[in-house]
Amino acid sequence: MLLSRGVGALALDNMLGSDDLLSAFDVDHIATEALLFQTGYLTIHQTEPRGGEMYYRLSYPNREVRQSLNRSLLNHLTGDPSQRTEHRARLYDLLLVNDFAGLESLFMAFFASIPYQWHTNNDIANYEGYYASVFYSYFASVGFDIVVEDSSSQGRLDMAVRFNDNVYLFVRRGCNGAIAGKGLC
Repeated sequence: MLLSRGVGALALDNMLGSDDLLSAFDVDHIATEALLFQTGYLTIHQTEPRGGEMYYRLSYPNREVRQSLNRSLLNHLTGDPSQRTEHRARLYDLLLVNDFAGLESLFMAFFASIPYQWHTNNDIANYEGYYASVFYSYFASVGFDIVVEDSSSQGRLDMAVRFNDNVYLFVRRGCNGAIAGKGLC
């Protein structure tokens, strides 16, 4: 359902809702934020008063919920469940020993295993972020402490992962127009 609504995994951990939105109960027309809030997948992380109205910044209530929801998303976005389990375990092991060459090989193999039709013949093809959602869900499903799209005066970081007294920074590589036009970036 999240994917059919064009909601990527990255958007879930920082949604904004209002009193009206979060208290809606029309099952046929319920907003994604309200549905996730009312089912307990998201909780109020911060309140933001604006012009006499209260807004709520939503986030996962705990690591277990983040892990479980992202495992479910990852299952929907990718293929073979036994392969996903092995990849998650390998991701953990490689980060534990800071094996960056091994991480690159793991990601190349993981993304190469996703058939092209899975992200072109469905609603997810209509919005940017398929691979970003898969990448984020991959780490979140393991239970890592993640910060996405953190902005500073120097620019925006795509993702940071805190694990084992280290911080791993992930930034998308640039592409030249000819390659990007063929969907190879």
